[in-house]
Amino acid sequence: DAFTNTTLSIPTSFTQVAKFGSTLGMGSYKASDFKYMRFRNTDSSNFVTLQLSDATANKQVNYKILPGQAVYFTSLVFDCNSSTTTAASDVVQGTSNVAGLTATADEVQLKSNSAPCSVEILIAYDL
Repeated sequence: DAFTNTTLSIPTSFTQVAKFGSTLGMGSYKASDFKYMRFRNTDSSNFVTLQLSDATANKQVNYKILPGQAVYFTSLVFDCNSSTTTAASDVVQGTSNVAGLTATADEVQLKSNSAPCSVEILIAYDL
């Protein structure tokens, strides 16, 4: 029903670009109304790190967006194998570390690699 479409200059430190919770406001979206989000790195040389965080479950996951590439999400649910305060279990080749999977993003942060980058952000949601 609605969307936000903006282009931001992302600095070399993590910057919050969206928050998901129970209310709609400036930069905040109702998690229950979320439909889609896309992030496109329009820079020609720097990559961008996109971080999804779940403050309730204390989990995070990072995605690297190369110059000219985009990443999109149709759900706020993400997988990770540890909390942000304890180390992940040892990884053994040929097996899967499934402890701690399934977190729900309540925040999106972006950080550019070595110089500020322009990133197009599109978030679609129901009213």
